[in-house]
Amino acid sequence: MAQRDSGYARIAHDAYQTPPWVTDVLIDWLERFDGVQTSRRFWEPACGEGRMVAALRARRLRVVASDVMPAYQPANVEDFLVARSMPDGVCGIITNPPYKLADAFVDRALMLTAGDGVVAMLLPVAWDSAKTRRRFFADHAAFRCKLVLTSRIQWFDPPPAQSGQPKPAGPSENHAWFIWDWAWRGRPEIAWAGQP
Repeated sequence: MAQRDSGYARIAHDAYQTPPWVTDVLIDWLERFDGVQTSRRFWEPACGEGRMVAALRARRLRVVASDVMPAYQPANVEDFLVARSMPDGVCGIITNPPYKLADAFVDRALMLTAGDGVVAMLLPVAWDSAKTRRRFFADHAAFRCKLVLTSRIQWFDPPPAQSGQPKPAGPSENHAWFIWDWAWRGRPEIAWAGQP
């Protein structure tokens, strides 16, 4: 099925800022099923303007923020794709990676957390459908859950409606959190959550 054109121009570097409710859905799931504690520290390596970082900190989680784009402050300017180790005390990676680099982000995150830690990536809901990505799911012992968002993400405010003009298009794509947990020993699961 073809994706309909939203009518909006693409944002450079896939710098789409994640609304807080999307992060809250993930943290609610992690708290319920993994007992995430506020003492744990996470890395947000594609932090953009910091919306996800702010949402994580609002939930009393400690966060290391970085991005490859120096314009995004207060992030550390760092290329996650060449990182060789996790920042001190970090136990997991949570991010909305640039879509064009999603495979590389997941590869790097799983390499950095190997054996211990959690990875959560916000991606289009059908991202796991590609045969070339089987290694991340069916063939990966740490894959824990696909948390499907039942509400579509509004990445930016639509322009005001003009008199006599059609209503601006709403979001056209569905997303999910893909979660890997090296401590998990059960079968992968699927869950659903929507905007509160």
